[in-house]
Amino acid sequence: MKVNNFMLVSGKMGNYVFCTYRGQQYVRRRPRKREGAPSPKQEAQMERMAAVAIFYRALKEAGLFPYWETAAEGQLAHGYNLLTKENLPAFRAGGYICDFAKLQLTPAFLALPDDLRLAQEEDGAWRLQWVNAPFQAGTAEDDRLQVFLMRDEDSFDPLPVETGEVCRKDGIVRFYIPEEWKACGHLYVFFCSQTGWKSSACRYFRMEDFLYANLIMNEYGNLL
Repeated sequence: MKVNNFMLVSGKMGNYVFCTYRGQQYVRRRPRKREGAPSPKQEAQMERMAAVAIFYRALKEAGLFPYWETAAEGQLAHGYNLLTKENLPAFRAGGYICDFAKLQLTPAFLALPDDLRLAQEEDGAWRLQWVNAPFQAGTAEDDRLQVFLMRDEDSFDPLPVETGEVCRKDGIVRFYIPEEWKACGHLYVFFCSQTGWKSSACRYFRMEDFLYANLIMNEYGNLL
């Protein structure tokens, strides 16, 4: 572009280049740099972010995302940003879950009870027990227990387990896992308020650990 009545200058200024040609001043925009292909590290991060987006949709389908929106109220971050920050460490390159223990189905708005313990009984039922510390802040006796399962597959679908109307004050619950879900290897427990969308963080249990412990106990008992 030709510039008239302009002080003769040359050089670069921001995104523009100034030059003189045959006594005339010209200015042109510098060509934009073409972005190259992403590095392997960038590709891995994009794959992890894409996996978190799928996980978000699974939580939304399961009715769990409102807990994240409530936890983000009054913050600069939105519920999705909070969910991403908490769950990104659980995913690896390729979009797979690398550590189920790091997954958080719900945010830590309420406190979890102490000493959560899981065991399988002889009839195949599962027993979950906990201790309610007195005067624990951010809790209510009628906070409801929620139990979810997840598979080892890449669907990221949380599956709700029926436990009845069990509350924090009860301290114990027995429940059965549906036959079609017995292959699920990951169990998550949390408590939520009776009204509104406030939840505790999840406590994770790897089902294989308890099945193996029961097998050892049974074998040991047969030897006695």
